[in-house]
Parts: sequence; C-alpha cells; structure tokens
Amino acid sequence: MIGQFRVRPVLDAATGYDGNVFNVQDGRSDRYLVASPRLDVEDDWGGGNLSLSGGATVLRYARLTSENSLALNGRASGRVDLSGTDRLDTNLSVARIPEPRGTGGVGIGLARPLIRNEFHSGIGGTAEVGGLVFSGALRADTQRYGDVPLRSGRIADQRYRNLDTVRAVVELGRRLGGNLVAFTQADVARDRSVSTPAALNRDAIGQTYSMGVRGDLAPLVTAQIVLGYRRVDYANPVYPDFAGPGYAATIDWYPRPLLSMRLTADRLFANSGIAGAAGIDTRREQLTVFWDPTRITRVRLSTTRFDERYRGAALSSGGVEAQVSIRYAFSRHAALTGSIGYRDRSSSNTALVSPYRAGTALVGLSLVP
Repeated sequence: MIGQFRVRPVLDAATGYDGNVFNVQDGRSDRYLVASPRLDVEDDWGGGNLSLSGGATVLRYARLTSENSLALNGRASGRVDLSGTDRLDTNLSVARIPEPRGTGGVGIGLARPLIRNEFHSGIGGTAEVGGLVFSGALRADTQRYGDVPLRSGRIADQRYRNLDTVRAVVELGRRLGGNLVAFTQADVARDRSVSTPAALNRDAIGQTYSMGVRGDLAPLVTAQIVLGYRRVDYANPVYPDFAGPGYAATIDWYPRPLLSMRLTADRLFANSGIAGAAGIDTRREQLTVFWDPTRITRVRLSTTRFDERYRGAALSSGGVEAQVSIRYAFSRHAALTGSIGYRDRSSSNTALVSPYRAGTALVGLSLVP
C-alpha cells in the first residue's frame, strides 16, 4: 500500500526454446530469454474504482538476434457508481506490439519483427430500471504500422494497414432471474484508412446486430452466448463486402472445487496483413482446463483449433495449438513456472501464408515483492 493505493509490482522471467522462430516450413530453432516487468495500481473508494497498469516484455534470442523485440503496454480504467445498479465507465490504453511471425503476406519475408502501435479509448455507462438493463459505449481505436525492411533488401510499405475506428454500441437487457440476463445489442463501427495509397484504401462501415444470454445457466455453469449478423461494406470496390452470421460463446464449468473448464467458440472478422485481402473470416474453438492438485500448484491445459478464410484472396488457412503449463508457488512472493507447447498450421497458398509445425518449451520464475 502507498497511501490509499494498492501497488503490486510483478516480474516474470524465463528461458525457453522455440522449434520454429519464423513460423515457416523448415524453420530455424533457437533459445531465448524473456522478461516481463509489470506494475499494477488500484484504488477503490465508496463511489467507484481507479485502476492503472503498465508493463513491458523484452525478448532476446541466442542466435537469431534479428528477432529481438520490445513490447510495451499501459492501461487506465475508472468506474463511478451512480447508484447500486447504475455506473459510468471509462478506459484508455496504449500498446506497442511486435506481431508474431507467420501472420501472412509481407510478414514471411521480414528482416525484423513488424511493430503495431495501438491506442484505445472509450466511455460508457449502465443503468437498470425495473429489471431492464440499458448500456451503451463510445470507443475510438487507432492502429499504426511503420515501414519495415525485407530480407531481400527492399522496404515494405505498411501504410495500407493504418486505421482509425470509431464505434458505438447500444445494449438492452432483461433479467430473467438470479444472475441470468437476456440481451440484444447493436454495434456500428466506421473504419478510416490513414496515409494509405488510394488503391489500397480500406474505408469501411461495419454493422453487427446480435442477441444472447449471460450469467448462471446452472448451479456450476456460467456462460455468455451471443448469436448475430455482421456486415462490412468497403468504399473501395477492390475489396469484396462481407455479410454473414456470427457467434461468440464462453462457457465455464466448475465440476469440482479444484477443477474448472472453459470452452470458447467464435467467428470474427479481422484486419488482414495481405494487401489484396481486406479481412480474415476466422472461426476458432478453444478448450481450457484448470486444475489445482495442491493449494500451491496450478496446472493449465489448453487446445485450440482455428480456420481462416481471407476475403478477396485465394487463400484459406487453419491449424491447431496445444499447451500445458504449470505454476508452483513455493512462497507468497515467488513461483516457478513452466510450459510445453505445439503449434501446427496448414495453408492453401504457401506464397502468402506459410504452413509450419513447431514445438516450444519454457521454464521461469515469477516474483511479486
């Protein structure tokens, strides 16, 4: 504690092995060191909450030093309680993110990691009247890419990926009893390309209309299940418009006191790293199991399957990922961590997205002073 603020510094450090650093066929392996310091500050008062956090991830390889990277992130969020059920929320975040290898397009031939800079801000509120729950939010998002060198010696212009997005979300819910809420939602977003060549302009208007339920479905089961319809209309005729059903589901089951399972499934439409494809129609399913065999030991097992279809390009890709991780807390302030993983991707067009297979291993230490 510092005054009325709860301050929590965290340092995670580990050494690991990646069997395919570049995520390509016949890729190269290497050992690496990674360190992630983070500082969390929080203050609760009678009428709300203030939370601040900031951190970094420093990655250093033994031989493939071109892949060394630095990720940064910071976030501030606040809540003001207007009554027992009504509140205002606001948040602000910034991030410097090295994109993972194998994301497609120019990423295959980069001489160093591609950096994405993000800025997000939002304000919203929730009010409840007679069992009806009203909520709404306004959000502004920015992403910027810098030009990057290729291994061929050329410079890759990434301005076609720069976007400013303004989004408005409105939701109406109805309490069905207990903690279960049924809701309907409208989400309208406008994307504007920034400093983008006219031929690659990605200005678009997206609309999503959905309905769903969230809360306790059974005594040991909580969930959020959403079904909807999404449409994206591009101003540039080069890019095909997108329309179709979408879904997102998260189901948590607690069969035993020290065992829990989470199943997630969704269909998303994400920005593409390939100039000729405006977006990626992605379907993903993930199963995660959390098991605490002792009070100081946690085991996490996860497996993920994904399928990607690139809009406007003759390309589809998919694969699986799996990971087992263990955390052993030998004191209140320190824990040993370890994990092993496997990833496998297929591709119908190896010139745009490379297929690959890789295994990973990591062992480290987590410190909380």
